[in-house]
Amino acid sequence: MNSICIFGVFVADLCFFGNKIPVKGETVLGNNHIVGPGGKGSNQAIAAARLNGNVHFITKVGNDNHADMAFSLYKEAGNNLNNFHYGCFFSDLTGFMKHPPDANLNMSISRSI
Repeated sequence: MNSICIFGVFVADLCFFGNKIPVKGETVLGNNHIVGPGGKGSNQAIAAARLNGNVHFITKVGNDNHADMAFSLYKEAGNNLNNFHYGCFFSDLTGFMKHPPDANLNMSISRSI
């Protein structure tokens, strides 16, 4: 079987649910939040491995709980983890999404320092 090599990043998606998107200066109390995996390369690596691909995902993640979530997902999916590296000085990327019930998705991405 041929190998599939994917180079990409893992992003921890933080998804907040509320009744509306705040306007400038306004604070809106949300009613729920979830943390889940994301990142285009990461999602492709997991999907390809779940379809029994011989996947080598090349990435480097921070040393935090989000990286542990990524490692568990890749291992469970069957990815080759020889090129999965922990330990950069930064935390992982985090995607922040706001889901009001009657509006389009809003999203921003940040990196903790």
